[in-house]
Amino acid sequence: MTPACVRLAPVHRQFIIYYRLLAALILWGSCMAGAAPLVALDFEGQPDSIDMATTQPPKVSGGDAVQIDCAVARTGKCSLRTKVANTPDYFSAGKQRVEWNLATRKELRYSAGDHVSYRFSVRVPEGWKRDVRASPDIIWQFKRFGSVPDAFVAIKGAGLVLRVFGSRQVVLLKELPTGQWIDLKFEVSWSPQASGKIIYQVQLAGQQKPVSSGMLEGANMINGKPHAGYIKFGIYKPEYAKSPDQAPRVVYIDDIIIERVQ
Repeated sequence: MTPACVRLAPVHRQFIIYYRLLAALILWGSCMAGAAPLVALDFEGQPDSIDMATTQPPKVSGGDAVQIDCAVARTGKCSLRTKVANTPDYFSAGKQRVEWNLATRKELRYSAGDHVSYRFSVRVPEGWKRDVRASPDIIWQFKRFGSVPDAFVAIKGAGLVLRVFGSRQVVLLKELPTGQWIDLKFEVSWSPQASGKIIYQVQLAGQQKPVSSGMLEGANMINGKPHAGYIKFGIYKPEYAKSPDQAPRVVYIDDIIIERVQ
């Protein structure tokens, strides 16, 4: 309450809106600070240290398809190294994919009305070869049981994109840096209706400001079936046959954090 002896000067409406938004962001930050993440994966230690109750590993026979690499990390000492090649030992469910998924625990699946923050870091090695746009490397999927993904993040041509079902696409990075960690954050209000929102932010490790950010509004779920959306990460390269260079592809992933937003 404002003391009676203080008279507030007239304030323009746009400043009122600004301060209300600022207050909401401060409240959101305080809520987030006190809430434990739904999942936090930093891949420290050996492969058997990964929470297998949470993650399901890829079903491929390639011996080097999945490794905990303690020579490369965003934080700590280790990260998850995934590798795919256009040979049968890197095939799963009939496609060239080396992906982990977080479908095991029901609380990690998303439904309409959920408001969730997803953060992870990705890196491609020095010497990464740019591929044609017709053969993307999908590294993160907001997948749906029995359906195509609601959305995915992919290396496409020279850059990095976020694609939502129905052909909506946002360029997150025009030029993908090699040998450098990229931090990505997606705050999603899940909905099969027009009220859906994806707020995204991309930042290069060591830099203070994001290199890209924005919001994609509109339906971001193919349907409203509850608890039918889940996360997959790694490499999925469904159009490998279209790649002029058939060399294997390697991607590092680290520091996955998934949190509900209050």
